Amino acid sequence: MVPLTVNGPEHHAIVKLALDRLAAPADAPVRRSGEAIFGHCMLPDEVAIDLLRGRRGAWRRLFPPRVPGFTFQTDQADYRAMLPPNRFYLSRVVRELRAGRMEEAGALLGVYSHYLGDFCQPAHHYELEIGRLLPPPESLRNCNYHRMLEDVPSSVCSIDHKPRLLGLNEEEALFRLDSAYRLLFDLSVGAVVPMTLAIYAGRMRDASLALDRVVAAAAALFSDFCHTAVSIAQRSFAGAEVRALGVCDLREIEPVACDVEYNYSRRPLIDVICVKEYGPAEKLTLRTKAGGVRRTGGICAIPHALPVPGVDMRSLLEYRLPPDVFERFEAVVGLHASARPQARCRFRVETERGTLFAGGWRHCDSPAVPVRVRIGGARTLRLITETDGSTDRLAYPVWGTPVLRRRAWAE
Repeated sequence: MVPLTVNGPEHHAIVKLALDRLAAPADAPVRRSGEAIFGHCMLPDEVAIDLLRGRRGAWRRLFPPRVPGFTFQTDQADYRAMLPPNRFYLSRVVRELRAGRMEEAGALLGVYSHYLGDFCQPAHHYELEIGRLLPPPESLRNCNYHRMLEDVPSSVCSIDHKPRLLGLNEEEALFRLDSAYRLLFDLSVGAVVPMTLAIYAGRMRDASLALDRVVAAAAALFSDFCHTAVSIAQRSFAGAEVRALGVCDLREIEPVACDVEYNYSRRPLIDVICVKEYGPAEKLTLRTKAGGVRRTGGICAIPHALPVPGVDMRSLLEYRLPPDVFERFEAVVGLHASARPQARCRFRVETERGTLFAGGWRHCDSPAVPVRVRIGGARTLRLITETDGSTDRLAYPVWGTPVLRRRAWAE
């Protein structure tokens, strides 16, 4: 069988870079499976035609019942539409490791690493639009944009990364893994324009350097996946890792639904904001009870300001929580203190069981207030801000230091 792509070196590089970081004694089962991982990391390409035609063979056990489609078949603006089958592979790898079937676990990890590599490949994002966004010079007119980007080699030789435990069980790990892929998606999409411009100018070294950040991040994520799978399989967790999972910073978690003001890219803003059109970017701030102003890390979810038909004058961030993991939600809320004027705003916290917090109207001079609510057992968390609709001014509501606190871990 002839592979569909020739970018095997980058797929192998992700595996090698990740395995080099799995040096802890607890990760030994993954290292012992290294040959099987390398031996299967190109399998999705090797059997691609058979998969598409519904054929079966001994190799079919290494793939989920519903095989992921090609990236050009999906909505390239939605990273979740292109996610690898994370649940299938995490569950299967954990099961095989517990049964002591290291070769099978390695084969599954190898196939999974390929899907991770495909996800992070910049050529797979906006390849259909890049020719319109950045028309090529005459010497590259009507080129194969996919191959032009995909054939750029990576020059990463090592990564500075300590494998991170993503959760104490599969559901918690998948919760964090989903958001880790969002960060990888942003890195990959962010590399498309620099790589394309470098290629147009004949600066292939610069194109490789733009790709290197993506490959390094993908290798780090693969090492996290492997470390998490073997830790869950062995039910063995270092004390420091358990403590680190005790607090989940919501700035690192991707909401499953996000409805915010269109003019700010329809994304929650993390830690900084440009209130003025041309900057500078400024740290989010909150007003204190004493009347002062303090900087804070947090999320600014700007509500819609105009009463457009069918649009609520609010912002919504919705998170899907793993079962029986988190006990409390905490934050400090108020309007970004450095921006004037602003519309009034109020904050609300909801779960599927109802409203847990509903604050009064806040304005520019209102001091920030703490929010601490119990969410034990909730599967959905919604953070909502509303404006009063009396003005078309924007409001800049801040969820300062928003965290989920974990239930006590019983070993």
